[in-house]
Amino acid sequence: AIVAVAAKRLGRPVRCVASRMQAFGTQTYRAETRHRIRIGAGKDGRITAFAHEGWEVTSRPDAYVVGGTSATGRMYDYGSVLTHVSLVQADRNTPGYMRSPPETPYVYALENAMDEMAVALGMD
Repeated sequence: AIVAVAAKRLGRPVRCVASRMQAFGTQTYRAETRHRIRIGAGKDGRITAFAHEGWEVTSRPDAYVVGGTSATGRMYDYGSVLTHVSLVQADRNTPGYMRSPPETPYVYALENAMDEMAVALGMD
């Protein structure tokens, strides 16, 4: 916003130059996430239960949340489903959307858990 104000006052375009490190403090970023996924399955590989708990970092003033467990809870025929997201507020900028869909970290964690389950069942 300050660049727009400067351009308006000067009556000409103004360029804002920031280093990569500075950009991390002034731009949006994808929130860090932690995941705990539990999958119950029979020996035949059929999933009987699924639980996905997620934790997302956000800023103190803004309770921004992606809540990607809403997507992972619908991706397979699970049987029983439990999903939950907790916000972890920290002294940093508010995260925001990036180039890929916002649920990407959650879906990535789910697919890794599915791969681990397949290996454990000897189905991979």
